[in-house]
Amino acid sequence: MRAGQDRYTFARIEKAITVTDALIAAAAWEHHAILVTNNLKDYPMPDVQLLPLDGQER
Repeated sequence: MRAGQDRYTFARIEKAITVTDALIAAAAWEHHAILVTNNLKDYPMPDVQLLPLDGQER
């Protein structure tokens, strides 16, 4: 459910999120986990904790 809501929300502001990225973010959010990624731009959800793998800033 969360993944679909995120995809819909960001599609309305013309930010496409893939199904895979939405599912990964939803799983991280649901489990209160930190998502480690090289692609911060793929996860614009403000309530998903991200840890940049390569030192980028969010």
